[in-house]
Amino acid sequence: MPNRTRSDLLPKSAPGSSFFPPDACASCPQRAACVSPKQTSKTVEVGPHEDLFIDARRYAKTEPYRDDRRKRLVVERQIARMAWLGARFARFFGQAKVRVQVALIAAVTNLTRLAAILAARTS
Repeated sequence: MPNRTRSDLLPKSAPGSSFFPPDACASCPQRAACVSPKQTSKTVEVGPHEDLFIDARRYAKTEPYRDDRRKRLVVERQIARMAWLGARFARFFGQAKVRVQVALIAAVTNLTRLAAILAARTS
């Protein structure tokens, strides 16, 4: 086996993908978890937005993310409640009538939530 340098073992790849040759995978301690017995090498595809995914995963481990998540859960419940009350489909023709329908559904949703909050405070 010829003398290999570190650059010989690095992946040679097209943009957006990394190819790891068989000799690079052979000496890897995690080969069994990464490459199946039928494979001799590994190609990893990386999407164009991988940097954003990495940043999002890092942000998901922070305290501000937990605060944002709590706020989002409240809003998502209200949107689901509005959909359950009929905001998913317009019952009327015309933008003005549809706006009135959505406004009534939003009012019912908000008043229901307000009643629940007041009931919890008085208990």
